[in-house]
Amino acid sequence: MKVFYLARINTATEDASTRHVFEFCRQFARMGHEVVLFVPNLGGKRELPGVQFVHVPVIFKKSAVTFFSFYLSLFFILSFRCLKSRPDVLYTRLQTMEWMVALLKYVFRFKYVVEVNGLAPV
Repeated sequence: MKVFYLARINTATEDASTRHVFEFCRQFARMGHEVVLFVPNLGGKRELPGVQFVHVPVIFKKSAVTFFSFYLSLFFILSFRCLKSRPDVLYTRLQTMEWMVALLKYVFRFKYVVEVNGLAPV
């Protein structure tokens, strides 16, 4: 099964988010799935066995601008990658991406999994 995993993490760091994403990708790959991990291109390049990285360009490396530019670039890169090789599943921790993924899901007909690690108070 082909899994596209979207994660707004800095691959150069060893923080909890990065370790969590990497561990999920490792496990998917160990189970025999083809894993493509989309991350912002913040300069840190890493390798994981069985995982293909797609480093999404960002305009600036400042927090708020990086956030917006990552999503804008990701929309176009993800659309192109879906045209080239449609995933069976798209897995994300990016709840702010709901509109984009819902649109692409409608067009490309893949399954969509959202990991929720906490809910904001209402």
